[in-house]
Amino acid sequence: MIDELDVLHGYLHEAPHPRFDLVAETERFLAALRSMPDEPDEPDGPDEPEDPEDSGEPGPRRPGRRRLTRPIALGIGAVAAALLLVVFLIPGVSRQPPLAAAAELQQIADNAGGQAAPSLAAGQYLATTERISLLGTVSDVGSTATPDAQATIVGTFSTFSDRYGGSCIAATSEPAQFAGPVNSQAWKAAGMVDVPADQPISTCSDASASPFQAAPIQSGGIIDVSALPTDPAVLAQQLTTGTTAVPSINTLEPHPGVSAGFERAVYLMVSPQIGATPQFTAALYGALSRIPGVTLVGQQTSHLGVSGLGFTGSSASDGPMIIVDPTDGALLEARDISSPMAFLGLGQSYLAPAPTPSIGTEGGSGGTSIQWLDPVGSPTVVTSLPDGLTLSPPAVIPAAIEATVDPSVAYVQIQPLSVTMATRYGLPSSAGYGADADGRGGSVEYDLHSVAQMRGYAMILEASGLFNSFRFYQAPGQT
Repeated sequence: MIDELDVLHGYLHEAPHPRFDLVAETERFLAALRSMPDEPDEPDGPDEPEDPEDSGEPGPRRPGRRRLTRPIALGIGAVAAALLLVVFLIPGVSRQPPLAAAAELQQIADNAGGQAAPSLAAGQYLATTERISLLGTVSDVGSTATPDAQATIVGTFSTFSDRYGGSCIAATSEPAQFAGPVNSQAWKAAGMVDVPADQPISTCSDASASPFQAAPIQSGGIIDVSALPTDPAVLAQQLTTGTTAVPSINTLEPHPGVSAGFERAVYLMVSPQIGATPQFTAALYGALSRIPGVTLVGQQTSHLGVSGLGFTGSSASDGPMIIVDPTDGALLEARDISSPMAFLGLGQSYLAPAPTPSIGTEGGSGGTSIQWLDPVGSPTVVTSLPDGLTLSPPAVIPAAIEATVDPSVAYVQIQPLSVTMATRYGLPSSAGYGADADGRGGSVEYDLHSVAQMRGYAMILEASGLFNSFRFYQAPGQT
């Protein structure tokens, strides 16, 4: 005997769909009902009284479940009630839980890891372009508060990277836009202008010539990610706890109510990068799939009109969010996020020239925050840089020594060694020393002209007893 409860039981125990679609589930439930076989009425035996419900006569109701004796036509209310029951019986079907976000992000990670890495020859550069909307504010000029001095600044950021790991950024912006006349008047009264000057604003960071460069560098908003882990679990832990090798990421102040790990991951996504690979991109999405508090928003459209999947690390509906192309992991938009590009100095382009009073002449406070950032198209390979930008290939270093200084040793104790080594074996091609915060310890590096010179330097450094460990580099083909 088949009844509505049997149908609902079978429906609930079918393989659940990853996302709940009301229209699709309605059709699936109705199809289950329509597939039920018609059952003929069971004839009543001679001693069995006629069912009062069938006869229309009042009388006691027979115990048990009501039989289905004909195809059922359910009304809208019955279907809605049945589906409402389904929503309560299937966990998480009425919303997309963190598990849904994790599954989508892991699939995106797999897709991103399968993308081909761009190949650059000498003299070629990988060029990317982004459109960005900034909210510029001036809070006070000198001792005068200027709370209404706000403007929207829309700009274009272009990044150029070479095969060696060097990178340049060039930024331009458009005339300031205002929410109303009050903001426009306050903006000008604060010593700001509508039309920016002295653009483009640009910065370049050559690849490190050091063969021992391991810690990521950051210059002008460009972040070296080559030393960050590509194990998603390790990267997730570092992003969540703020223990990465990039200081600016660790000290990032997340928005209130936003997952710190999510915001740090997005900070990396929107930053111009050195050393990025498809494997790192895959690890970044894999890390996001493991960071608590990241949820799936669903289909979203960027300000440039491109659709993708949205993810957020905020419990608020208007919190920071990213939109991603699920097929290849390309970032389509980031909203209300932090980025080192916000500090490239675009706000300086709107300062009125002296002697007009402004933050530049009187001091004060202000800044820019990112409202949205949209990559434009796909990265392309170009053969020249814009005027004013230069990148040089790293110098060839035949040999080098890096030595870890004992924490008790100060720089003044190392200086005589440098003089002795230079006198006996010649000057190095370059030398660097980095002490700890108290001026002791740290490390020294000597880039040398030959392996023979390296051996002479090593003999003196090792005999001094001032160092705890050494690393030696010998370029291929050098003897």
